Amino acid sequence: MKRMITIAAFALAVSLAASFGTAQIEIKPLPSYDQHRDQQWQQQQQNQRREQQQREDWQRAQWQRDQQQRRQHHMQSRDYDWWVQHHMHDYDNRG
Repeated sequence: MKRMITIAAFALAVSLAASFGTAQIEIKPLPSYDQHRDQQWQQQQQNQRREQQQREDWQRAQWQRDQQQRRQHHMQSRDYDWWVQHHMHDYDNRG
């Protein structure tokens, strides 16, 4: 009986060594629930910061486009007003 136990222990040791050698068994500690929860929280925070930054970038770009359109419209209006003031006589049919 003692001999069978010794043989079984030897076979088990050889089997485990072979499994580690071929990387079939990989022992690594499982992350605790707290670590997993903390990682999820950090990822959520990063995602929220990224989304907030994207929203701010979009709003800034939208504001800049609006400002550019206002400037263009203002310049067009000013150019038209100037043109009308200086070319009124072109369309004066009174004389």
